[in-house]
Parts: sequence; structure tokens; C-alpha cells
Amino acid sequence: MSKKEIELLKEQIKKLDVKNFDLEAWKKYTIVLLARIFGDDSQKIKQIENIEYDYSSWALRYTSGISSYLNTCKKLGKEILDASISEIEN
Repeated sequence: MSKKEIELLKEQIKKLDVKNFDLEAWKKYTIVLLARIFGDDSQKIKQIENIEYDYSSWALRYTSGISSYLNTCKKLGKEILDASISEIEN
């Protein structure tokens, strides 16, 4: 079963690079997966929930700020899922 769980998590990592990426939709699906794999009280779920996109007026004014901030959110999500995969493999 761990092989299937790893594949599901890898698919979520791939979704981070889609053209019309939706952070909130990605987070919700990822939380469902992590809850199924690690349980509802997993720290990984709390970490995913804490990934927030900054909709402040500053971020909306500067295009480079928006893409940079979103890339930071994606990197954090990837790191959490990579750690989850490593935990399953070990």
C-alpha cells in the first residue's frame, strides 16, 4: 500500500507546476491525502494548512512579488510532501 501512497503524493508534487495552479484547491486535496495516510492529527496537515498566499495590496501591486511569493508557497508544499514520502519509504 505504501507504493500507492507515494505515487499519490508524487502526483500532488507534479500539480505544483501546472499552468493554472490553484493553491487552495491543491491544499484541500493534499490535506485529504495526508489525513488518509498519516491520520487527521498529523503535523504535516497543519503545515499544509499554514501555507498562505499573500493577497495584501503590496503583493498585488508587484507582479514579481506575486510570483515569488507563490513560488515560496509551492516550495514549502513540495518540501512537506518530499518529507512525507521519505517517512513512508523508511
